[in-house]
Amino acid sequence: MTLEHAVEELHVISGNVAKTVTSLPKSEIEDSRLPFEPQNLVKIFSAPLPRKGGVSSSTLYWTLLLAPFTGCRLDDLGKLRPGNIKTYDSIPYIAIEPDRIRLREEQEGPAKRVKTASGRRDIPLHSILIEAGFLDMVAKRRDEGAEWLFRN
Repeated sequence: MTLEHAVEELHVISGNVAKTVTSLPKSEIEDSRLPFEPQNLVKIFSAPLPRKGGVSSSTLYWTLLLAPFTGCRLDDLGKLRPGNIKTYDSIPYIAIEPDRIRLREEQEGPAKRVKTASGRRDIPLHSILIEAGFLDMVAKRRDEGAEWLFRN
């Protein structure tokens, strides 16, 4: 049943409150974020992996690599704990799941929530991420006793 039908045919409400509602112009609803230009993506992903001096723990470095290879939202990546990186049958993967620690620390800091049931997922790590040293960085963060995978 539409509001118009409820007003004019069924007389269950006195007026159509949505009659004056209009849509925003398309220019106002388009995503205002600027995507990378294709030529910039080529530069970023064709550059050699920066492995000098050990394993990078840079949040920017890893999110630039992880996002396109995993399809994860930046929010999901930012709230990963070292324990979210797991292995099954020798296959390393990222487990996006509810934060069990959050249940104990509800009001003590940033919490990781999965927005939808389909948001819970296991994402195998691409060989490029492994070659780039992601598992080494995870091991380093575990050895440090880090609560979060990324520092900032």
